[in-house]
Amino acid sequence: MNIFDPFAGYRLSYGNSLIHLAYFIALFLVSDKSTTKICKEADYKGAKIALIVSHIVIAVFQNIGYVSDYLWKNDLFAKILDTLCLLLYHAVIFYT
Repeated sequence: MNIFDPFAGYRLSYGNSLIHLAYFIALFLVSDKSTTKICKEADYKGAKIALIVSHIVIAVFQNIGYVSDYLWKNDLFAKILDTLCLLLYHAVIFYT
């Protein structure tokens, strides 16, 4: 079995940069406070800020990695950014 891109699975795990930009925009429509009476003490502000920051950072890192790989043929830098995106993605999931 010959593996051409061992980081392809990482890219699949955190998605396309356009999806992250859409989530970034959609998060501005989510309320910071819970409006239900069941969960009055819930405050989603910290989770919302973490998600907003992570989605925009992942989208920017993905595009920088793509440009560095496509224009300058720097595959190592793109793989480092892919790894950082993956770590950030999972850290925010565990935080929220």
